[in-house]
Amino acid sequence: MISTNQELLNEFVGESREHLTTVAEELLALEKASGADRQQRLDRLFRAVHSVKGSASLVGCHQIADLAHSLETIFDRVRQGTLAQTAHLTDGLLTGADLIRALLDDAANSNDVDIGDAIARLEGLLAESPAPHSEVAPTHALRIDLDAYVRRTGRSLTRFFADLEANGQVREPCLLLPEHDIGKGLPGGPVRYECQYTSTVPLELLAEQLRLQLTEFNAAAPEPTEPKPAEPEPAEPEPPAAEDAEPQVIARTEPASRPETERPSSVRISVQILDRLMNLAGELVLVRNQAMQAADPTDSQMRQIVQRLNGVTTDVQQVVMLTRMQPVGNLFSKFSRLVRDVSRKLGKQIELTTRGTEVELDKAILEELADPLTHLVRNCCDHGIEKPAERIAAGKVPQGHVLLHAHHEGGQIRIEVRDDGRGIDPQRVRHKALERGLKSAAELGALSDTELQALVLLPGFSTADNVTELSGRGVGMDVVRTNIEHLGGNLQIESAPGTGTCMHLRLPLTLAIIPCLTVVVGDQRYAIAQKDLEELVCLSGRVGTGKVERTHDQEVYRLRGRLLPLVRLGEVLARPEPFTAATRAEIMNRHRDQTPGLTYIAVVKVGSARFGLVVDRLLNTEEIVVKSIHPLLKPLRCYSGSTIMGDGRVVLILDIEGVARHAGVSFEDARQAPPVRGAGGTESQTVLLFQYGPREQFAIPVVMIRRIEEIRVSRIERVGDREFWNLHGQAVRVLRLDNYLKVSPPVESDTMYLLLPKNLRQPMGILLSRILDTQSLAIQIDTESHHQDGLMGTAIIHDRMTLFPHLYRLGERMEAEDRAASETQNRKAPARRKRILLVEDTQFFRQVVKSTLEDEGYEVLTAVNGALGLREISRNQYDLVVSDINMPEMDGWDMARAVREQLGNHELPMLALTTLSSDRDRNRALESGFNAHEVKLARESFLATVARLLAPGGATAGEEGKHG
Repeated sequence: MISTNQELLNEFVGESREHLTTVAEELLALEKASGADRQQRLDRLFRAVHSVKGSASLVGCHQIADLAHSLETIFDRVRQGTLAQTAHLTDGLLTGADLIRALLDDAANSNDVDIGDAIARLEGLLAESPAPHSEVAPTHALRIDLDAYVRRTGRSLTRFFADLEANGQVREPCLLLPEHDIGKGLPGGPVRYECQYTSTVPLELLAEQLRLQLTEFNAAAPEPTEPKPAEPEPAEPEPPAAEDAEPQVIARTEPASRPETERPSSVRISVQILDRLMNLAGELVLVRNQAMQAADPTDSQMRQIVQRLNGVTTDVQQVVMLTRMQPVGNLFSKFSRLVRDVSRKLGKQIELTTRGTEVELDKAILEELADPLTHLVRNCCDHGIEKPAERIAAGKVPQGHVLLHAHHEGGQIRIEVRDDGRGIDPQRVRHKALERGLKSAAELGALSDTELQALVLLPGFSTADNVTELSGRGVGMDVVRTNIEHLGGNLQIESAPGTGTCMHLRLPLTLAIIPCLTVVVGDQRYAIAQKDLEELVCLSGRVGTGKVERTHDQEVYRLRGRLLPLVRLGEVLARPEPFTAATRAEIMNRHRDQTPGLTYIAVVKVGSARFGLVVDRLLNTEEIVVKSIHPLLKPLRCYSGSTIMGDGRVVLILDIEGVARHAGVSFEDARQAPPVRGAGGTESQTVLLFQYGPREQFAIPVVMIRRIEEIRVSRIERVGDREFWNLHGQAVRVLRLDNYLKVSPPVESDTMYLLLPKNLRQPMGILLSRILDTQSLAIQIDTESHHQDGLMGTAIIHDRMTLFPHLYRLGERMEAEDRAASETQNRKAPARRKRILLVEDTQFFRQVVKSTLEDEGYEVLTAVNGALGLREISRNQYDLVVSDINMPEMDGWDMARAVREQLGNHELPMLALTTLSSDRDRNRALESGFNAHEVKLARESFLATVARLLAPGGATAGEEGKHG
């Protein structure tokens, strides 16, 4: 048992795993590299194993150190060019790295493992692989002043001669002072050394290894034209350089000390701490929800506090989520080795390409995704890619190709696993399904080719004729699909026989905090994840009339020409047994003659299929913290989790696919209309159709809508000529279209709708009289027929001219009117508005401070961190800089210091605006270069200081002059 401090041992294990990942990646890439790229990769490999060896020796893991030393020796020989890299050598090196990784799993007991055979195999590789070419080794002549060399490097003579011999063969004896024994050290005077030796090591690399000056070499034969490699890591810690050491040596062995303000770019944090942070952020979200519900909307002070809490909570949630996010490249990098090993075992030529490796996923999802993705990649290599002879006969290149591609799509992550192999033959699938009794001949005859290909996802299905080590065991794709769905995602297959197959995976970014719609059935509330929700439809009146129809034993709703299967959530919750045809018929008959009140259909999706979930009421959408479900409820497939709402009540989260399975939803009768395209093949987009006045029809693309609220007009608050709606503690400005566009006034009623657009600078909602429908249409907006400031254009929808409001332009006009009114009221009409740069990373404070300054008539530009702020200051003229302190990239202290020292700008007034309020913080801000220090949200004091700093001579009075 190793007695090293456990914390140090854990640090060693984590760091060594990173180095071993580098070894695996670089080794595989090295097989295809050449020239300078090859030399750089060899240097990185050498440094990685060298670091593992050194760290292992430090913590007492001697077996790991010995293995790393053997790998280091081989890499060094390959780097010098005296050992050829072959596939067999790469296999041996990868096996050695795997053994080190296995020892790291129990590093404390690693010294008890016998590694003699592994060391012997690695040493055998040195003899098995000859030099890559038999070129004549160049002869070098070396003349060196040993006295100066020893003083400069701190190395002993014995070590110098041993290193020299190790890198070549001495051809002529050393010439020293007569009868001098080098083992006894240096004589009183300078010692000159001269010899000739041969070596295939490039001259520059040899100089770096021996730590010599190139001027001390004379080449007696032409040198190979190798690029200069990166400097190798020293083999041992080096002593401090002597006072007369040359500058380049000092820079290499003893880096200059870092300034006090420099901080490490990253730190290691345990997973337990990150999980704890995630839980605390979730609890903060719950507290935020409770505060927003409990706050009195008429209390303006409380409303501001809740609004601030909402902004801070959102920022904390986003930052904590970032700590759990990891690039998918961490997972993708493991498959290069897998594809290489599988292709060699199967006698195939397969190349793997990865794209989108920078896309990030929650750590928990990434870990759970490893097994399903491994199975899919292995299937591509085994089932998909053909052998070279078969590919050539089919007119393809001998080498197959597998692509792993990750990208963002619709708020989720989409991962494609694509190959250019033989594809899935629908007829072969039909034959196998019939042979295994998974479907009847009649059922198979009714399936399309795409539906037949999807049968490979059924339990027990396999197209393999023989059971092999890789496939044909009857367990696979159904498990992959189950695991993907467990993560809240879905799996779809796209295949063309003879061309290839693509597996489409859609996954949520995170499982911890998700947006949901809360619905009510009876007196119970349930949550539907927004990722499962397509749209909402209001349903009222007699069920047996209108758009509700029946086909066999299934209720369907005709939605824009498509038949949507209906599931009554109340019936699902009341019946613990899965529905049969008789159950569905009974439910349909029960509701045939009933006259319900107002009900709603939540159009939800399972993969590419849709069905309608009938509920009694809709509440609202909000972000919820997902809690694991109680073990007693896990057998109920209708629930995927639970959450605690703002009022403290527990709400179950519906598993939409589980609900569909329980209800036995049949999608076969839902005739899906083909996607709508324009004459030129234009893709369709979904728009919301609505009315404001009685004459016009309006439309807004759904992607521009954040949410829609049903409101009571009597509760709209009026401040002067402005109207506001209190949305969960936030004052939202109400915009009436007839105030900005030449359209008819609204159809007034007590109940109307408020549409909140996305990405506006100020919270604004557009008042709607009536929501007509949502449509997926291939439209081209006409910008010529009807011009108005605030309109994007028009289009003909359902034979009616439809107006498309320009949401952002309307917001700009509203803000401009507000500023003009404020300037008129305050009689502020300066010839030139003062220009202020606001540097603030928190969106909430950035918006609040910006609005506060703009209300006073200042022109405000923003930057989200100190580095961007410094760049703005260097490029543009500003009258004042207002900056936060704690920011990413560069904080406020460093930015102010850089403005004064780096840019040499001592005249620009700078104000620190921060939550840090102690005297120590104030003094530090002034010493860094700020002219003044103010605490956030102290509005009157802040504006007074801004006015003082902008006044002539204002930056040199009182405390403001301390920056010097």
